[in-house]
Amino acid sequence: MTRHLVEMIPPVGRTIRLPPRETRHLRRVLRMRPGDEIVVFDGRGRFAKAVLEPHPEGGLAARIAEKAHEAPLADNRPELHLLLALTRGERMETVVEKSVELDVTGLWVFQAERSQREMAKNTEQRLRRHLESAGKQSGLDRLPTLRLCDNFDEALDAAGDCRHKLRFAARGGQLLEALEPGDAAVIIGPEGGLTDDEQTRADEHGFLPITLGRLVLRADTASIVAATLLNDRLGRFTSPKE
Repeated sequence: MTRHLVEMIPPVGRTIRLPPRETRHLRRVLRMRPGDEIVVFDGRGRFAKAVLEPHPEGGLAARIAEKAHEAPLADNRPELHLLLALTRGERMETVVEKSVELDVTGLWVFQAERSQREMAKNTEQRLRRHLESAGKQSGLDRLPTLRLCDNFDEALDAAGDCRHKLRFAARGGQLLEALEPGDAAVIIGPEGGLTDDEQTRADEHGFLPITLGRLVLRADTASIVAATLLNDRLGRFTSPKE
């Protein structure tokens, strides 16, 4: 069923006016009309069925048809956080989209010394738009936390008490073997990798360098590979779905 992300799900009988862009998509692409059902969700675990109807000021609205449900949390499911150096072009958007599909818990974006682009005023808005778009298609009721860090140290601190703190290294480090259950955070550097100073600071925060052996990957590819490998090593692929 078609899904629409909302900030908050109102009580039964209340309506939510859909943005013009969403209305156009529902009408022109999905060929949906008043009376059709959709699911509204808040990205934090709550969802409810709603019925489309015309809005008095034009476009479509969604009338909440049932009390909101709370998606159950998977018991003892480890969290997975990606600490991502800002990359150029559309690569960052791709990483965000694929991270949603891979059910990553948190995305912490920082500007590394070798990042080939700088944080812009619309960076968070642009990345959040891609996150939300992927969330609608993924079928997941909880979306990753997205935060833009002011500096590298803030990103390192985001790992908090994670049991596993890792950083992908083009050279050196050890192969990623099976991991004991526990939350994990992994650093993905920019094209060209982290500087020596950044590597030292990561090591001081307890991040263990890991490698893929002879493979040298672009930052966006490394992010997707890291999320996939850690999902597997932590047993997140086999954990019950929310």
